[in-house]
Amino acid sequence: MARQGTGTVAYGAQVLQDIYLDTFTDALVDKTGVIHPLGRRGNLPEKHGRNVRFQFYSTPAAITTTVAAEGDDPGDVNFTTTTAEANLEEFGGVTPYSRLLARTGMNGTIEEIVKLLGYQAGISVEVRTISVVDGTTVSVNAGGAMTADAMKEGMRTLDNAGAVAPPAVPNGMMCFIGSAEAIYDMFGEGQPTYMQARSRDVEGTYRTPLNNTVGDVYGAAIKMSQSIQRDTGQAPDDDMNLLIAADAFGVSDLDFDASQPRVTVTAPENSPHVPARNRGSAAWLLYYISIIIDNNRVVKILSDATGT
Repeated sequence: MARQGTGTVAYGAQVLQDIYLDTFTDALVDKTGVIHPLGRRGNLPEKHGRNVRFQFYSTPAAITTTVAAEGDDPGDVNFTTTTAEANLEEFGGVTPYSRLLARTGMNGTIEEIVKLLGYQAGISVEVRTISVVDGTTVSVNAGGAMTADAMKEGMRTLDNAGAVAPPAVPNGMMCFIGSAEAIYDMFGEGQPTYMQARSRDVEGTYRTPLNNTVGDVYGAAIKMSQSIQRDTGQAPDDDMNLLIAADAFGVSDLDFDASQPRVTVTAPENSPHVPARNRGSAAWLLYYISIIIDNNRVVKILSDATGT
């Protein structure tokens, strides 16, 4: 449904068109399609402050004590819960454009600006989330190139911790999010080669969203992100690639402010703060937070970043 403001300026000038919202949202989701779905969602009802809470139960222990006598009740079982809290943060940007551009630009120019804003919002969420998740204290392969053996070591670490695959990843796989250099290093390594360790067709899906995953390396689905952090403060300058299991981190729902538009386009004629009304603006605002819940469910697989 289009959203229309009030006033006597030209009809439709203050309408936030659906095409802007759709374009913005599509670009936002496209850039959050790798790491964001791996996080546990935290919900925040309207008018409930900024604090978001995430809660999960620990893995239950085995029962090794038999019931004392026939007909007796078994012993109580108390599961342990862990709760993490964080306050929502605001992110946004404003892009001014001229009246001349609006009048003379090719058809779709403003829509392309909105698409770029959605892309920027998405990559902002991705960078923010990756920078939080790579704060895990569990790491392997420091100083070495990325290899299938490094993946094996990371998967063994997660399995030893009793971690399970995130629900967002098909076929019960963990998810490896690596830099382009790390993934291509693994493609071209020596014995044992990536080709010997992989399952069929994994190379064809490392650029696709999580729901398009066909093969794996030692049980890890391979996905690439240009937002993987690099440690440039010491030598070697390792890429901090992430191997992620379920319930490793929490993320806020991207629809927190669904009652209000997350992108606004103000035409020049509707810009009373501009004396000549010769420029308008497109802007986005997003409320978001991400937080580590369990360090043991993330393994940072370091890889020596010898290339670009």
